[in-house]
Amino acid sequence: MCIWIPLSAPVNDGQHTWLELWATRICTVLGLVLFINAFIAIFWPWCIPPALMQMVASVIIISIEGPTFVEFLAFAAPVSRFFDDKSPWTKVIVYATLTMLPFIIGLSITCFSIAFIVGFLNSLAVTLIYIFLIRSASTGRANNVEAYGGGPPPVVSPTAQSFPASAPTTNTT
Repeated sequence: MCIWIPLSAPVNDGQHTWLELWATRICTVLGLVLFINAFIAIFWPWCIPPALMQMVASVIIISIEGPTFVEFLAFAAPVSRFFDDKSPWTKVIVYATLTMLPFIIGLSITCFSIAFIVGFLNSLAVTLIYIFLIRSASTGRANNVEAYGGGPPPVVSPTAQSFPASAPTTNTT
């Protein structure tokens, strides 16, 4: 029985990029690192409110991303399913809010702890992963084999080509 680390890696069926396959795992680990950084930042008195907000953000990130591959977090599966049923932009908006709100409050009360800044970068990375996934899906690069040059060249028959009409020649002799 697996408690935290999955025993097998996700299987690539040729239809997904590596980031699509590993996004939930990467974001769960980043959420855990965010919690650790927020716990360290809480020891600076001027960083207590934003560090607590980062802790809440990390718990939310872990509860959204973790249950898909960590059996220990099965109790948070309803939260994960709630966000899986929504548009991908919903996750981006939630993650962007969870990233920017503690950062703005932390900067407004002069919280310049290294742990707080690294925690912000972890949270920002989670947001950017999902923005990248949405962009790659919307441009078709994630599922389009020909965009990477791996597909066969298109077949063009010579009869289907249209040739420009030749211009009349004038004789000037």
